Amino acid sequence: MATLVGMLIYSAFEYLLGEAPTLSEFAGHHLLPAMLIGLAVCVTLSIILHAKIISPVMQIFKHLYQIGSGQLSPLSLDSRVSEIRTVVEGVNLLVTRLKGDPKDGSLGKALDDLVKLRGDLEQVTASSNRSADTFVPVMQDLRRLEGDLLMVMQSGKYGS
Repeated sequence: MATLVGMLIYSAFEYLLGEAPTLSEFAGHHLLPAMLIGLAVCVTLSIILHAKIISPVMQIFKHLYQIGSGQLSPLSLDSRVSEIRTVVEGVNLLVTRLKGDPKDGSLGKALDDLVKLRGDLEQVTASSNRSADTFVPVMQDLRRLEGDLLMVMQSGKYGS
């Protein structure tokens, strides 16, 4: 849009200075180059925006969803954008506070052990000759236990 406006202003100045371009001159000297430059700027900005902002924000969103499902692991995401770094620090502070018990940290450790146990069971399921359906009840019990531990941690009933 800015390219189109700039092109129209440039054409108006050229017309006022006495050289009224024909339609083919206007298209060849103004319209085509302006459209190509506008397209190049649009593509470049889209690539940069996706790499620097959209992709990190999607990673943060996915990690927050995992935190909501009880997987309290810190987020490691490197970014040169200071606002993204600030959000990552905030997410990691949230994870630390959700895990931490002011007295001894045993609830956070229990949750970490539970997450590790779930990962171990997923590996056993993947490498076992037995049907994955035999492990479904165990995994459901682990998810419920993890949710209960998270609720206890969030409610502040444990240790404080």
